[in-house]
Amino acid sequence: MAYLGLLLVVLVDNVTRLLLPESFLLEALPDLPLMTAFYVGFRARDAGQLGLAIVLGLFADCFSSCPLGHFGFLYGSAAYVALRLSRFVPADHFKSHVAACLVAGFVTSLLALLIAAVTVDGPLWPGFLRSLAGTAASAVGAPFVFAIWDRSRLFRGQLRGSAYGFGR
Repeated sequence: MAYLGLLLVVLVDNVTRLLLPESFLLEALPDLPLMTAFYVGFRARDAGQLGLAIVLGLFADCFSSCPLGHFGFLYGSAAYVALRLSRFVPADHFKSHVAACLVAGFVTSLLALLIAAVTVDGPLWPGFLRSLAGTAASAVGAPFVFAIWDRSRLFRGQLRGSAYGFGR
């Protein structure tokens, strides 16, 4: 069931980006697969469950023009950083999850910049700045996505979703 949920996340993200008009705001849209990778990292019991984030990235690779494994590596890295940060972050605290997702997204953006420096000719800073804008939007939206995934049945069997609630 979790793999079907991961494929659905990638499809919804791609359809949303196709239907919205081209603008700078499109670059600052929250990245739903990245937020799901953060969720996998925060809710995983151990590093063995981070394979869900890698599979999510492989699904994203299938719908992008990037080489196979590009998003798998980036989303797996984001989930790994989130797993390591989850030891220091309270389980269901809104502000600390935003900060932790911002740190994990920044690390992922730096890894993407490093990959682009090796593989792309031309200026890298405009793409890096757009990546940071999308990372900031994803960090702000991540707790809301966490709340939705905790209440859904897509990931409950694989991860320890525990009814993330703000207003309790």
